[in-house]
Order: sequence, then C-alpha cells, then structure tokens
Amino acid sequence: MFSAQSWLLTHMLLTERPGGRAQIESYAGLLSDGVDRDAAFVEAFGSSYEELDAELKKYLRSKSFHYSVFPLSREIVASTEIREMSRAEALVQLGDLLANGLEDRSEFAEEHFSTALAIDSAMEPVIEDLGLGAATTSAGGTTCAD
Repeated sequence: MFSAQSWLLTHMLLTERPGGRAQIESYAGLLSDGVDRDAAFVEAFGSSYEELDAELKKYLRSKSFHYSVFPLSREIVASTEIREMSRAEALVQLGDLLANGLEDRSEFAEEHFSTALAIDSAMEPVIEDLGLGAATTSAGGTTCAD
C-alpha cells in the first residue's frame, strides 16, 4: 500500500502540480538543512498534510493520469545494443527481482542463483556485484550464501 501511495503522490506532483518537481526538491533541501519536517512540508508544498491528502484523493478519483514523453536522440537509439540473454543471465535477473521484492523470497532467489552458477560459473561475480551474497560451494553443491 505504501509503495502504491508513494507512486501516486510522486506521479501527481510531477505531472499535475505546477512546480511539483521543484517542490519535491525544495522539501528534500529543507530537510537536509535541518528544518523540522512539518515546517519544511508546509514551506515546500504550500499546504498542510490534510490539504495535500485531499488533493491526492481527488487525483485518484479522477481515473485519468497524464504521462510525460522523453524523446530519445538517434545517437542513443543507434548505440543501444539488443541481444538475447543466456539462460544463466535470465536466472540471475529473476533471482535479483525475487531477492529485492516486497516479500521475502530469498529461498527462490537462491535457487535461481544456484541454477545460474551450475549453468555458467562466470555468473558468480555478477551475483556478487548485485550485493546478494557470495556464491560458495558447499558439500551439497553450489549455493548462494548470504
């Protein structure tokens, strides 16, 4: 619920509220300057928590959400490499998603990492670079230890 509400608030501020991006930056700056969070909120957003909450609820009920388009330069598109992932690479990416999801799915992540390592031992540094633990070899075979 927190993630959905945070996304909605951020989306509203960035796409609907004039100067919303600057308000977010102002709030963060005030907090880093040591201003009390309640005072920083009112100063940055120009409204109380209750007023912004009412604005957010109205935005949610509107059922119409705007978006921004960011065109890519031809250079970026031309330099983008598209290639097929190996099975081991796909397993590492899926394991990363499982390890960093909202629920604890570490046992499933470990299965993905172990299988990826069994297929291609070169995945060990990739798994370590993700900060998901070092790959180790135990008596029972290859595992991913925390």
